[in-house]
Amino acid sequence: MTTTGLLFSIAFIASCILALARGPIYGLIAYVGVFYLNPPIRWWGQGILADIRWSLLTAAVTVVALLIHRTRTPGAPFLRQPVVIGLCLLLLWMVVQLPWVLDRDLQLEVIEYYVKFVVAMYLIYSCVDSEGNLRLFLWAHVLGCFYFGWLVYTTYTGGRFDDFGGAGLKDANEVALTMGTAALAVGSLLLTARWPGRLTGVAVAPFIVNGLVATISRSAFLALVVGGAVYNWLTPARWRKWVFSLSALAVVLLLMLTTESYWSRIQTIAMGGQVVEGVDTGMDRIAQWQGQLRMFRDHLLGCGHHCTTILSPSYFDSSILDERAGVRSSHNTFLSMLVDHGVPGGLAYAALLGWVLLTARRLRRTLGRQGTTAALYVPAVIGSLLAMFVGDMFVPFVRYEVRFWFVALLLVLLRFARHPSPDVPAVQTDSSNDQATTRVASLRPDPR
Repeated sequence: MTTTGLLFSIAFIASCILALARGPIYGLIAYVGVFYLNPPIRWWGQGILADIRWSLLTAAVTVVALLIHRTRTPGAPFLRQPVVIGLCLLLLWMVVQLPWVLDRDLQLEVIEYYVKFVVAMYLIYSCVDSEGNLRLFLWAHVLGCFYFGWLVYTTYTGGRFDDFGGAGLKDANEVALTMGTAALAVGSLLLTARWPGRLTGVAVAPFIVNGLVATISRSAFLALVVGGAVYNWLTPARWRKWVFSLSALAVVLLLMLTTESYWSRIQTIAMGGQVVEGVDTGMDRIAQWQGQLRMFRDHLLGCGHHCTTILSPSYFDSSILDERAGVRSSHNTFLSMLVDHGVPGGLAYAALLGWVLLTARRLRRTLGRQGTTAALYVPAVIGSLLAMFVGDMFVPFVRYEVRFWFVALLLVLLRFARHPSPDVPAVQTDSSNDQATTRVASLRPDPR
């Protein structure tokens, strides 16, 4: 076993022991760590580390820890949440589709993924029961993306970096979007952390942004722009000047780390699919979208996971098919859901978007009035989710697990809005000479 592999094993065992001894949040942190580190494919994980189902093991340890530290969290049970009910109905519909899908193995594969997503959401909803635990989870997410940034920093040699190797993150676009969500999370953590945490955030942010830039992802750029705008819009008024300052610094950092080749590719967004010789302007994707709409009209109940690829030779012009494979995959998440799962798939996607927008409005009002620091996490979570919907327009994020993490975090914030966490500092009001002044109580360390 390599030295790095040994250190990983020690940290993993320590996290599992902490989960059983102190609380399940440490098992959840181990789950996030395994998601990003993905030992089976790393050079330091060869041999014994490659033969273990790490995600399954961490999930099992976390469930056991939840049983040991059984506490009743306020709010509706997980399975009674409307968004969870909708997800379970979509999962049931995928099972119903099995008799007529074009590739049953691919359909069974996506069913397995969505079962995993539901389990991951349950673990997050159950473990993140305080603002302290919310911070721990977001730090695990941010540090995981820092690891990806470190890979870029130590191995990047030019071109488009695509060798991240995270579990469930199959290409540069997915990693770039994930790192964008981490950048938004860093903003909230900087505002709520003490100085050691702030210094950590300042140290890891350049690596995350540099890793995002190395992907040269146009969809992630647009997603980050929208996510950043939403972040600033949702920030409570009392913290807005700090967020504006952080946003300005983030723009400066991005400009410092980008190159001419990066901006050359980003500028093709403005071409809007025009035909320009030797330049990828996205024209092929518009033709794909039109072909997928024809597929949907012919398969209203869906034809199964990845059936756009299977049907592409019959619906796409030969000029946009892959020269070697003779097929073309989807490049739009909504159309993927519509073609793969028919009307129910399209409705499920639209319902999720509507729920996120309505919840954003509700949390902006509720947590903003409460004056708790939990309101500072709303911009990061909502901004990340809406950034994902922007990325959906250009990339098929059908099996994108991080989306479901943030949906679960949104449920956690809804619970905080109804039942404030005991370690969330509230606004204290003092009266003197009949004049009311408000101040935010200082942050207290998580009692856990």
